Amino acid sequence: MILLRCLNLSIVVVALLGVITNPSAGLAQSAESSERILKLDGTRNLRDLGGYITEDGLSVRWGKLYRSDNLANLSAADKVALQARNITTVIDFRSAMERSMAETDWTANGTPEILLHPIGGTAADWSVSLSRFLRTGVFSDNDIRNAFLDLYRTIPSHATSEYRALFDVILKDDGAVLFHCTAGKDRTGIAAALILSALGVPRHVIVRDYMLTNAVVDANHSVERMASAFGARLQRDLDPDSMFPLVGVEEEYLNVMFDSIEADYGSVGGYLERGLKLANEDITALKQLLLVETAY
Repeated sequence: MILLRCLNLSIVVVALLGVITNPSAGLAQSAESSERILKLDGTRNLRDLGGYITEDGLSVRWGKLYRSDNLANLSAADKVALQARNITTVIDFRSAMERSMAETDWTANGTPEILLHPIGGTAADWSVSLSRFLRTGVFSDNDIRNAFLDLYRTIPSHATSEYRALFDVILKDDGAVLFHCTAGKDRTGIAAALILSALGVPRHVIVRDYMLTNAVVDANHSVERMASAFGARLQRDLDPDSMFPLVGVEEEYLNVMFDSIEADYGSVGGYLERGLKLANEDITALKQLLLVETAY
């Protein structure tokens, strides 16, 4: 239930306040973000996972894996740009409720196959939880953050079939694969961390990719706008710091996720093997598909 409540808070922000999904909001630039961010009209957090160096000195292939926030606001130019990248499959981790509030309109010839693998519960669960939160708006300074920490503890063991489906698509797809949720940071961030771990990318590099969300969406500025808008709806002052998890990420979230995996499966490798049922041959094939010699 905590998982559902936590993800529902993100729906409130995205669907009703328009803060996270407003691509006109400021984009904080950094050398890394400018290198891997796709600057489109309708997304804020669409990134190429290529270029990261593994512990064996190989490099993740550019143009094969993309992580993103929702695709509901793609412009015609955006769709052309994405099609040029040979994205043949899109994995959508959002619930039915999220999709109904921000539908992906991308149905012309030559567009990717969109596969639905929702993480977070049924539409009925989402609706009840969302209604309760909007009605009361009652939470303390740490409630949202603690909910997100519980989310990261919970998702790996509760979404094994959805993450296995992502690996299956990557292994069989000749083109590029894009996977996303609503804000492109939690369910999507965990997915990216699992893929990069399977490829042998060092943990500190995985964390760096995860934390890049804060720069890309200008989290500090966005959460101030969100607190003001949401506080006006609830008719009370809200501390922006208490709402930061709805927009940004913390390194501790990902550490909690890895700790949970290691407690349940011994290691990420154990999770891939026993949780996702990936054989050694699958991991070898994944590396052959996605890793190349590093160009210096």
